[in-house]
Amino acid sequence: ERKVDELLLQLRHFDAAIQIFTSRPAKPATELAALSTFLSHVTPCYPKELKEFPARLVGLLEVHNSVMDPTLRKALSEDVIMLRNRRLLPVVGVNQLFFQMFRNHDKKLRALLAGHIVQDIKHMNQGKQNNKANRELQNFMFKMLEDRNGVAAKS
Repeated sequence: ERKVDELLLQLRHFDAAIQIFTSRPAKPATELAALSTFLSHVTPCYPKELKEFPARLVGLLEVHNSVMDPTLRKALSEDVIMLRNRRLLPVVGVNQLFFQMFRNHDKKLRALLAGHIVQDIKHMNQGKQNNKANRELQNFMFKMLEDRNGVAAKS
């Protein structure tokens, strides 16, 4: 029970860090990055207490990825990758988010995201193909190719 209390305290710190971040999203937020990484690591151990955490992290990137500090954006992206690799986030939703994040002009981030997408799709289709997810990703990729943002379409 003591560990759960400590976890809930960290979750409240995370909530406070998000409030501070949303008031000024372009500023560096090292505490938010550290809390996010910690919570990403322990999410499999506390699925009940942290059931909403992965979706909140994705939502944070969906809304603020274009304006947030590059270091924070990379840290949160790595946390989402970790949660996806542990099957705590859906393949289609994460890869759609990452394709949308190709609009950022951060070359290292785009390389990280592209590498993850390729590996994720390869792992998803090992043994048995997931046709529904493949179809959803293909449709999304075709939309991205028609995107007016050259960086997103090239990646």
